[in-house]
Amino acid sequence: MLQFSTLLVEAGFDPEKVFLVRHQDKRSRISLYHAWKSRREDFEMYQQAQKWQNRFPVGFSLAVFVVGPARETLFVGMYDVLAVSERNGSFPDPLIGQSPDEHQAWHELKHSDRMQKYEEKLVIEWGAGYRAWRQRAERQNKKFWKSDHSPTSLSEQESNR
Repeated sequence: MLQFSTLLVEAGFDPEKVFLVRHQDKRSRISLYHAWKSRREDFEMYQQAQKWQNRFPVGFSLAVFVVGPARETLFVGMYDVLAVSERNGSFPDPLIGQSPDEHQAWHELKHSDRMQKYEEKLVIEWGAGYRAWRQRAERQNKKFWKSDHSPTSLSEQESNR
């Protein structure tokens, strides 16, 4: 079985410059999976804000996952971090209402099409640490399978397209 970092390398990403991000937020008015599916701009705006101490470095990429309909950890895209700025105070957020009144990082993110063919098609084994919403790709080489939950390899995926 292949592991997620293998896909990153094949797509031209350096796993040492990739964060794995698993979005799940009980404050959201709709599931983040449904926001990604039907309100993509709102989803992307939501993920741009982080606590300042959790900011992502410019030049890194985010492999973004959401909790899917079957409670699986579903891959929904790669985003490149182009810029980071500071924000203080609360601001309107389309998914959670009002953001927390705190020192925040606002990320300018750009969706990358380099792994677009895998969006909503891969489920990864996030592991027991569901509270760890972000992990470093080079330290966490996650196993993956097709979103129908059957074990897969990259060659099987490509032959099924």
